[in-house]
Amino acid sequence: MGQSAIEKSKTGNDFPTSENQALRCHRKELIALQKKVTALHFEIASQVAELMAAVGAEKLPGALVAECRMPPDLVGTYIGMSEHLQDHRAVLEENCASISVMKDLVAVNEAARSATLRRLATGSLVVSGEAAATEREARKAAVPQEILQARARRRYLSAIASKRTVRPAIESFEESVCGLAEELEKFRSENPQIKRAAFRGYHRIERSAPAYREGHETICARAEPVLREFERIYGVSHVGQEEWSQLAARRPQAVRLAMAHKALARLASGRFGHDGGFTFDDNDRSLGRNDMLHALQYLSATKLPLPFGILPVSFSSSEARFLELCAGVGGQALGLQAAGLKIAAAFENWKPAAQALRANRPTMHVVTADIAKDPERLFAPFAGRVDIVAGGLPCQPYSGRGDGEGQFDKRDLFPTAVRIVRTVQPRAFFFENVEGFTFFRHGSHRAKITSDFKKEGYKVWMPTLNSKHFGVPQDRKRVLVIGLRPDIAHRFRLPSPDDHAAVPLGEALKELLFPHRSRSDREGLPRSPEQARYDEWFNWWMEKFGGGFAPTVTRFGQSADYTSSWTKSGFDGSAVADRPPKLDEVKVGFLPKPTIAMLKRIQGLPDQWMLGSSTHATLQQLANAFPPQVARAIGLSLRMALTGEPLDVRRLGAKPVTGSGPRLTRFNGVEGPEPEDFNG
Repeated sequence: MGQSAIEKSKTGNDFPTSENQALRCHRKELIALQKKVTALHFEIASQVAELMAAVGAEKLPGALVAECRMPPDLVGTYIGMSEHLQDHRAVLEENCASISVMKDLVAVNEAARSATLRRLATGSLVVSGEAAATEREARKAAVPQEILQARARRRYLSAIASKRTVRPAIESFEESVCGLAEELEKFRSENPQIKRAAFRGYHRIERSAPAYREGHETICARAEPVLREFERIYGVSHVGQEEWSQLAARRPQAVRLAMAHKALARLASGRFGHDGGFTFDDNDRSLGRNDMLHALQYLSATKLPLPFGILPVSFSSSEARFLELCAGVGGQALGLQAAGLKIAAAFENWKPAAQALRANRPTMHVVTADIAKDPERLFAPFAGRVDIVAGGLPCQPYSGRGDGEGQFDKRDLFPTAVRIVRTVQPRAFFFENVEGFTFFRHGSHRAKITSDFKKEGYKVWMPTLNSKHFGVPQDRKRVLVIGLRPDIAHRFRLPSPDDHAAVPLGEALKELLFPHRSRSDREGLPRSPEQARYDEWFNWWMEKFGGGFAPTVTRFGQSADYTSSWTKSGFDGSAVADRPPKLDEVKVGFLPKPTIAMLKRIQGLPDQWMLGSSTHATLQQLANAFPPQVARAIGLSLRMALTGEPLDVRRLGAKPVTGSGPRLTRFNGVEGPEPEDFNG
């Protein structure tokens, strides 16, 4: 008898059965042993507490080291465990907390300890050093923002100057910049014609006026030596103006230094006032803007007086951008955008889904391309320019209803995802897949994927979330593969069901499934026999099924088990209907067929979201969609990890994902380059 697809791939390579069997054999044992080790550490802490009561706190350290052979660096840990961690023993044992993690927890303050323990309780992986990092973040948050900015500025400028061995020149250079900036502001304030032109909104300057001409020449003369000194200290090569908006949030110091260089070059060449205004925008030569003065302020140790005007780019650290792989009809992208993230581009190779995505989001940069073919070239334009890479990778290789060939299925894109992450180098990534991805026969493949991501510098874990816990009326479990850079991993907390209200079927579908029910304002009025029977059916269905959840939406009629799962949820799952049942078609015990509109609600998609032109294409798109509410929950957690900003997750998670808000932006919103710039 020939081997099945599960036993042998089409290329003739056997599945790594021995590796998977070894993983299956040792997994439970190793987890149990780690839990036992954590429990033994608590037993040691209990013994230490008893000994301290007998000999006293002063003699205890000496007794533990000299008599009990305890390493000196662990004495304080065991003493602190009884005081600070005993109430959290169950959580620490369940998560196999190491002694190094517990050592960190004992050493930090109560706020950092509580925050780290909350992350552990939600299933987040915590390693040594993260509690201390959380404490440092809290201290940093307590310092006024202007002080932090001043420190960051000084560190950045000093580092550049040190490389060029001209560090002592910075102080005198800053004084020169202050003098130049004061001269520029004096020039603006002492020339009434500049004020008039700025106020009236037109560019009309009489450059031959003596006061204007003398002031202009003075600034040019003073700016030239300052520019030379700048280039001696900080160099001549800086971020190009076309990249300021893209890099403002990620490399603010480099962008500010580039703007200061640009301002000095413009002043030294005389391209200001009558010849260029005071902005960096060649299309807006406004005399009312003060871009140059803002830019010079960065080079000064003292705060310069700044009149009305704003910088041409935003330096907000709260903006984070993501790249979407296997975008489908946009459920995941919609949810991430609802979390306040901006989309760079969406890649979808299936043309019907890509067309639906463009129809719903005309301004989104949608790329129809096979991401497995030369991903290094395809994604090189995004390298270092997005914060998150996300996507719903094909689930067929891991589907419980399919062959489950996993890594031997040509549709498996996890190795491609590793290559894309290696190329783009985002700060975080997350991919979702079906629960079958966690089956034991894929254990060796999961280990390889995790190892590959860790080699790229990411902390990785694979939790499972159920959509019904996040405001979706569907029992839909999905595995997440999440990775974050070590410098932000300690801030990441898995989405918690406690922050999101459940939305059962009855609440989600009432007006779609029961459009003919009697209105509450007409209760007590005479009803026809059909209406009475319909209302009785409505009450019966709501009581029996209204508090439940639909099964995972896939293709209908594919198996008796799947049809049965819909029956248990109150539906005839043999097919899809084109309308809800009419008044005279129902009675107690009748199970309706779901409509496309109902299935969109069950998937969490907005009612107005447009899908395929045929029922078959629509059902396929729905089956592949990721509920936006779940994506939003993950996006909020990632956003907090990326930016360090606290968010009211309960309030934001309670908002409907309607899809009627602002359009998903291109790579950098209104100011960013057109999509064509990313296709070269």
